Amino acid sequence: LIGDRWSILILRGCLLGLRHFEEFQSCLGIARNILSDRLQRLVAASVLARNPDPDDRRKVIYALTERGAG
Repeated sequence: LIGDRWSILILRGCLLGLRHFEEFQSCLGIARNILSDRLQRLVAASVLARNPDPDDRRKVIYALTERGAG
């Protein structure tokens, strides 16, 4: 699951404070379809949690879970 280049970069981005889809896309230079696929896989594997942003309900926050941080 995390042996893929983009998954590792997404996890590193989380550790460096990236939280929103647009932040990952602009900082990593990853195509939208690939980013969407990797985020879905990481959420399905309980490595990342996907929660609504309390400041802007149109956005989603991605954060490491205990499993993802451990």
